[in-house]
Amino acid sequence: MKYYSIVLALLVTGSLLWADTVNFRSGKVLSAELTSAKIKISGINQDAPPELPAKTVFAVVSVKLGELRSVSVFDYVLSCYGKNFACVAVNSGKGFVYADTPVSSRKVIQLLFATDGLLTGKLPRETLTLKSKFPPANLHDAKIVFTNLDSKAPTAIADIPENGTFKKAEQK
Repeated sequence: MKYYSIVLALLVTGSLLWADTVNFRSGKVLSAELTSAKIKISGINQDAPPELPAKTVFAVVSVKLGELRSVSVFDYVLSCYGKNFACVAVNSGKGFVYADTPVSSRKVIQLLFATDGLLTGKLPRETLTLKSKFPPANLHDAKIVFTNLDSKAPTAIADIPENGTFKKAEQK
């Protein structure tokens, strides 16, 4: 029994040393994943649906908002290779929804970006920049290393650890 307690303590300590978050304007990024899996988005206005690239690779950014903060699909873009990609949905635990009104939660939420699969999703790890649409420009940009899941579904909100999934040295 003592052996198992020691192993458990080492695992917890090791995961805390390994795990990290990335600061951004509205809080902390806990996880970032790229996937070519089909993702259902509800609440889309059929008169003005979001524009998706012909070959879409979704970027899922799991975040914990700071106190008194909120996000909507209009607040951030994901930038890579000279192109900006819009946020197309927010998941606050009930699936991805086109949230044109701000979402405020102290729990983990996910932002979904539709990127061009001709540019992203080719490497096991890729660095993209989360950019705020609020002035001043570039002040709160966050460079984030994404893990490519290929065609696997993104990690469920319940499985995202509060202390993040990034390697400490990787995001600096």
